[in-house]
Amino acid sequence: MRTYILLLPFLAVMIVGCTEKVEYTEKEVPEFNTENAAVVKNQIDGTLNESKEIINESIEKTTPESGKTDKTGIEKEVETSKPRFFSARKLVLRDSKAGLKSTSDNLFIIYHEGGDSLPVKYIKILVFKNGRLLDELWFDSDAKYFKGINGRLKSSIIREENFEEGDEIIIIERPDFNIESGEILGVKIIDSKWNITLLDSFVQVW
Repeated sequence: MRTYILLLPFLAVMIVGCTEKVEYTEKEVPEFNTENAAVVKNQIDGTLNESKEIINESIEKTTPESGKTDKTGIEKEVETSKPRFFSARKLVLRDSKAGLKSTSDNLFIIYHEGGDSLPVKYIKILVFKNGRLLDELWFDSDAKYFKGINGRLKSSIIREENFEEGDEIIIIERPDFNIESGEILGVKIIDSKWNITLLDSFVQVW
């Protein structure tokens, strides 16, 4: 019994201490309500926006050569002389209308219908039959016409250095090579300087 009486003061102190601790903890926690939540959300959104702006400013770098911004921070050299719009050149294919007989006939015409000019030295002409390459033509500056590396095709004489609006290139069979009337040929024209396909189409020759 004496033992219990001696323990009573100690228990009373512990109970009071726990009560004060709970009250202290409850006072530290702010009361949650809808208005308070909106304020906290606005503070968080503001902090996130400021962080994004700081990050973007730190990773954006401008290359001195081109003046273009590279988001990755890697400086890249850009060709400032490269044309912006290759689609400005409109090239079309036409049958030569000469009538195919045997060999050395005019097969078809590449016509520059409008747009920017193109140096003939950068023109590569690929001609296909049934999906297979017949010939690959490059301009010969000495001979002044396009020569096929397979010796099957060539072009008419080209007197100008640039292929301009209104100009035409006539593709011709070489001797001992014959394309029959009515055949469909695939033609691809490439700007070899920039490796850009300017035309990829078909023409039926008669």
